[in-house]
Amino acid sequence: MRQRSRVELSPDKLNLVEQDGAYRGQLEIVFAVSDAKKRRFPIWRHRAELKLKPETYERVSKGALRVVSQMPLPEGHFQIRASAGSAVVAGSVLYDLDVPNFSDDFELSGVSLTSKQARETFTFSPHKIDVAFPGPPTTAREFSRDDTLTLFTEAYENRKKPHTVTLTYQLRSEAGAAIGSYTMERKSVEKPKDPSTYSFAPDLSLEEMPAGRYVIHIDARSSLDGNDRKKSITRDIPFSVR
Repeated sequence: MRQRSRVELSPDKLNLVEQDGAYRGQLEIVFAVSDAKKRRFPIWRHRAELKLKPETYERVSKGALRVVSQMPLPEGHFQIRASAGSAVVAGSVLYDLDVPNFSDDFELSGVSLTSKQARETFTFSPHKIDVAFPGPPTTAREFSRDDTLTLFTEAYENRKKPHTVTLTYQLRSEAGAAIGSYTMERKSVEKPKDPSTYSFAPDLSLEEMPAGRYVIHIDARSSLDGNDRKKSITRDIPFSVR
């Protein structure tokens, strides 16, 4: 299964140099992966020669530089060390990742967030990404009230029978009180011959939300599991509004 990653860099750490009408420098991003048994996987390394036009550099200087990548990983629990920087300075972060068994009857991917303001961040990828995101995924979890969030997730149903996949996302306060919810459905063809993939990308306006901390609770289920709540899959995405 291909896992997507996004790294956001502070532009003042790139030490770009103005030369011949452009801001130039080298960027290197490295992903080192190990699993629960301490086994190490091949290192994914991306190098890029940055050559930013003055207007692009000004845009990056007001925010960040985002790099979106992906890597193939099998089922299991992993720790990823993402390192990024230039020849002068670099930094790294650790991230724990669980890759579910997507050959199970019903499964849900992770949840990515993007927003109206996140689309203004300069974003590039060192290679082709095989998922059509509704916008560049962001690592930010704090947003302003004039922003609009877009969630993105995929559901997988591997049983070749007619079915309906239902996804409900519920906005909750930090204390867990429900504020509002919305349900979306995707129906299979009448006689599915192959496993099905369904994309969901609901929007959430923050305009009328008071500043504070919130959680988006996602519940996904397949009609082939009936009313068995134990077979529904949930995700919780905390975020805050300023």
